[in-house]
Amino acid sequence: MGGVAGHLAHLYDNRDLSYNNIKNILSKAAAGELVGTEKTDGYNIYLGHVDGLPRAARNKGDMAKGGMTFEDLVNREFQGGTKAKNAYLKAFQSYKKATDSLSAKEKTTIFGPAGEIFYNAEIQGPSAQNVINYDEDIISIHRMGHKIYNAETNTIDQIDTPEGSAALDNLVDRFEEATADEPFSVRRTAFLELNKLTDGHDLNIALAKIQKAGLTGNTTIGEYLEEGLWQEASRELNFLSDNIQQQVIDRILKKDDFLSLTQIYKGFPDDIKTRIKDFVAKSPLTIKTLIWPIEAAIHDFAVELLKGVKSAYILDNDAEVDKLKNEVEKAIKAIQKHKGPYKEDMLDILRQQLDKLKHHDNIDTVVEGFVFQVGDQMYKFTGNFAPINQLLGLFKYGRGSVPPLSLDEDEDLEPSEKRIIAIYPGRFQPMGPHHAETFKRIQDEFGPENSFVATSNVVNLPKSPLNFAEKQLVMMEYGISPDSVVMAKNPYNAVEISERFDPATTAVVYMVGEKDMMEDPRFKKLGGKTTKGTDRYFRNYEEEEELKGYDKHGYIKVAPHVSIEIPEVGEMSGTNIRKALKDADETAFERIMGWYDEEVYRLLKDKLQSKEDELKEAQFNLGIFRGLVDEVLAEEDEEEIEEISVASAAGGYSLPLGMKAPRAKAKKKKKELDEIVNEFYDYLLHTFKGN
Repeated sequence: MGGVAGHLAHLYDNRDLSYNNIKNILSKAAAGELVGTEKTDGYNIYLGHVDGLPRAARNKGDMAKGGMTFEDLVNREFQGGTKAKNAYLKAFQSYKKATDSLSAKEKTTIFGPAGEIFYNAEIQGPSAQNVINYDEDIISIHRMGHKIYNAETNTIDQIDTPEGSAALDNLVDRFEEATADEPFSVRRTAFLELNKLTDGHDLNIALAKIQKAGLTGNTTIGEYLEEGLWQEASRELNFLSDNIQQQVIDRILKKDDFLSLTQIYKGFPDDIKTRIKDFVAKSPLTIKTLIWPIEAAIHDFAVELLKGVKSAYILDNDAEVDKLKNEVEKAIKAIQKHKGPYKEDMLDILRQQLDKLKHHDNIDTVVEGFVFQVGDQMYKFTGNFAPINQLLGLFKYGRGSVPPLSLDEDEDLEPSEKRIIAIYPGRFQPMGPHHAETFKRIQDEFGPENSFVATSNVVNLPKSPLNFAEKQLVMMEYGISPDSVVMAKNPYNAVEISERFDPATTAVVYMVGEKDMMEDPRFKKLGGKTTKGTDRYFRNYEEEEELKGYDKHGYIKVAPHVSIEIPEVGEMSGTNIRKALKDADETAFERIMGWYDEEVYRLLKDKLQSKEDELKEAQFNLGIFRGLVDEVLAEEDEEEIEEISVASAAGGYSLPLGMKAPRAKAKKKKKELDEIVNEFYDYLLHTFKGN
């Protein structure tokens, strides 16, 4: 939404909002308590009626002079060219017909005594097509965001128009009749009902991500950004006094009464001036980086709110979703295959948008977003439409230094290539830096949207104290989204994981250690053979020129090996990390894990210590049982030795070739029984205590 509307804000755009404000809004959204309308994909315009004539406004200058007449529109240049201009002209003619049906009293009620009120509206439909293909040409008059021009302050101010809005609601049928023969109909924007997320799962994840970023309690977005800039300044501008650093930060954040750079560094040497200017010049990127985790959390939450929601302006929503998927898939392929200028810029844009979209298969709605109002501020929730719009916009408008691109050279692309999913299995009790780095390298190869960690929800002594949710909490500290972690009954069962995906469209690559591939029977038997009990084949990914072959098959690939050593642990491994963390203080914990979070620190300490205590209790009780086993085996040994002695005395005794001595046989039986007893007792402890 552009023009007079300015920027329709996301929650994270409002620097006066605190974490508690955001939590309250998200909680209402999850409960279905927010009232709002469908955000549509069209041309924004403000509509009024001044001095007996319909008027339109696109910017403050238009509104200051009382809006544009039809003649003004005819003489105006439009960035979208002839097509956009024709849409505005046809829409304005339809709007004139609608307002001609109003009485003088109705016009005063709706537009104000002096025609000062301009209504926020959208021109949408086939004649004003951007990304979404709406079925009809419509002028949609929104239910909020209406404006007046304040001549005293030379500003555009928002105004509530309850009486005028109510009058418009009652006039919709008359507008339909008046514009029956016109290209556009005039309507009120449709209300939109979001999905209710009553189980709290998605809300809790979003809030946890926001808190993890550092925004908590009554801290505002502005204060959060200021703290982040202070941390950067303390590293890069630490040669300046705190007072000067604060002035630089105030300048970046445009705080009240901020000083210009010239005022800040007046009298400083040229090299110091340059360093300050460089710091300010890169501050937009710094702010973008700081706000990203909050933006991503709210985006993922909004995707759930809008998942599968139907647009009121499209008859066949499913067909439009399929069309949009195909267009985005084609755009992604074209960007990936592009070998011309701006390749790296294009790939950067692609990576940024796929961080949100994940994969074109996640497109499940053609609703652009949800618009709502809190106090005097209008906000929007946008799901996957935002990254879709950015990707497709590259081919219409370009972006920054990147000019508009063409799909012509890629018209002959294959209709669909297989999506390749990489699975990184493990117990992750807990995930350590070596695991996280391995997964990062997998993401670099296959893409974040195609890379998943597989782990179980099993809690068992002594090596598995954490459940699935607790593992996810640790993984989030390494920047791994919960959406990238899948629960498996047995993460090492390649068949179980692979069968979750359609082999006609998806190839699954199971990432295993080199030693595992060579020696572990769970993987060694898979390569090129039918897995027992299934017709699913597995092949060595490295040996395949392309993904082809069987209707049901997957691939095995050696995962990148990452070796990390630190004094407390030695070489990183699950066992070594657990041993080290059990007695680690906060400093040692951060050195081992690479990060520190008090909540997770206490969780791991508690889990590791309590499981060790239970194990000691189990071993104490098991000792009694083992004592009985030892007595039985001792009696068996004595009987067999006595038999040997008798036989020897009677004429000699020799063991058949390959037969072990009775003592060795007894030891073997004891070992086997020990293993059975251990497994059985672990099972009992897990069943009655572990959970």
